[in-house]
Amino acid sequence: MIAHQNGCVTLSDHVKTLPANTKFAVSGNAMMLADGVVTAPENDVARSPRSAVGLSENGRTLVLMAVDGRSDKRRGVTLGELAEILHQYGSASAIKLDGGGSTSLVINNPGTGVYAIANQPADLSTLKLPLTVERPVVNVIGITPR
Repeated sequence: MIAHQNGCVTLSDHVKTLPANTKFAVSGNAMMLADGVVTAPENDVARSPRSAVGLSENGRTLVLMAVDGRSDKRRGVTLGELAEILHQYGSASAIKLDGGGSTSLVINNPGTGVYAIANQPADLSTLKLPLTVERPVVNVIGITPR
C-alpha cells in the first residue's frame, strides 16, 4: 500500500522502487483482489486470522479489515474468502497484510478519546495467563480525522 503526497492511495504488489511522490508505504504479502476479480491462490484452504487493505475502484474508499481466528468462536478465513468479503464492502483491489497473531485493529472512541483493541488477537499473553493481547508489530496503518 502506497500513500502518495497528494493523499491518494494505491495498492500494488511486486513493487521494486517507490514512486517519487510516496509519503509512506506499508508492505503486503500479495494482491488478493485486482479489478474486482479474486486473485487469491485457490490452494489456500487454511482459515487463519487475517489483515488486509482494500481500495474502491475510484480510489476514494479505503477498507481496513481484521478477521479474528484460531478459536472456537472465531475460525478465521481463507484468502479467497477474505477477498470476497472485501469485494462485498466495495473494494476493487485488495492486498493481504501480515496476519495471524499480528492481526489487530485499534480504534479511538470519539466520545472518550481512548484507544482500544477492537478485535480478539490470536496470540496468548507472554505472562502465561489465559489472556489475548496484541503482538508487537513494526508496520501499522494509522488513520486520523482531518
